[in-house]
Amino acid sequence: QVFVHSGTSLASTPLAPAMPTEFFDSGGFPLVGDSCNYELCRQRDFLPFKCRYCGRSHCLQHAEPGSHECPKYDAAANDGVQALICPMCFMAVRYTNDSETASEAAWHAHEPVCSGKPVEVPQCPVEGCTKRLTVSASVVCGSCGRRLCLKHRFEDLHVCRRASAITAAKHRAATAAQPPAASVAVAAPAVGGAVRGAVLNKFESGSGAPSTSGTAGRLATVSGATVSSTPSAAHIVPVTSEQRSSLKEGVRSIASTAEAVPRREACLRTLLKVFSNVLQLPREGKFRRLKRSNAALVEKVFGVPGAEAFLLSAGWRRESEDILELPEGVSSELLKVVVRFLQEQLDEQAVAPSNSEPAAVGTAVAADSWACIACSLLNPAASTVCDLCGVPRR
Repeated sequence: QVFVHSGTSLASTPLAPAMPTEFFDSGGFPLVGDSCNYELCRQRDFLPFKCRYCGRSHCLQHAEPGSHECPKYDAAANDGVQALICPMCFMAVRYTNDSETASEAAWHAHEPVCSGKPVEVPQCPVEGCTKRLTVSASVVCGSCGRRLCLKHRFEDLHVCRRASAITAAKHRAATAAQPPAASVAVAAPAVGGAVRGAVLNKFESGSGAPSTSGTAGRLATVSGATVSSTPSAAHIVPVTSEQRSSLKEGVRSIASTAEAVPRREACLRTLLKVFSNVLQLPREGKFRRLKRSNAALVEKVFGVPGAEAFLLSAGWRRESEDILELPEGVSSELLKVVVRFLQEQLDEQAVAPSNSEPAAVGTAVAADSWACIACSLLNPAASTVCDLCGVPRR
């Protein structure tokens, strides 16, 4: 109704419902929107809703099929499958809305198979994360195919197997393409060139700090105006016979301790992985620090007699009561000798129990171990987490 002012009184004059063809602007173009097709409404709506059954436009009040008496809407046929949520197991009990007793029949059919407790939703596999992997709060990693929470969906925020393999392959390719340290030595016309050459040798050799400290120490290696033909000698220190004997004896003392054989082997394998990581990534600080309070290291390394003494003889130093650190000045040749001695001792223990059937023993050792997806350490079959990094077994 439209109220028209006439003199001093207001008279209400009802108007006929407006049809869609009557809404045009001054240029003759139709206006945006449409009129509600419900016979008792006909309200003009600039953002109408189209019924998914009859295809006609309606206002917000009559948008639902039942509110505008849609002739093509059938509640029994179009509502389809509905569901109830069980209060015990929180599972959806589905039923077809074709009768009044359909929901009761579906509920009685669900009672015998109800577990009586909620179905456990898996958690994010990242260590320390307690997020539940629901349908709307989880993502499948495109590299490793694991389902993770939204926070740890990126490759650098979880232990991604494929990403780790790609990074390791790139590192091996870069190491193989690196020229020998001796080929870097060139003649320098001035002292400044000698210092730059020493810094370049340090960077490409991947070792720690040079044996001499400060600018004066670096300049002392220069003879006249020419750099020595073997600048890498300051970084590659030969291992003496006394050091070799001490390291060999340390490995044998660990292998001959009174501990059980599996624990001795776990200690040797963990030490092998520790030194191998330092050799592969010498500039990675986390591989040069060992925490004595770490549960895995206490069980596999520091709890074995002679293991800590062996680390100290191999160049590790006590930074504090809880931290052992390997200085950058330790020669890479010394680390290679340690790795070789540890690998030789493990090979001897693998064939020592059964000399008559060496092939069968080797097969059993390979079958009773599993490789960690994070650090590739071979762990015993009884272990559920990695002895070195603590990543759960997959």
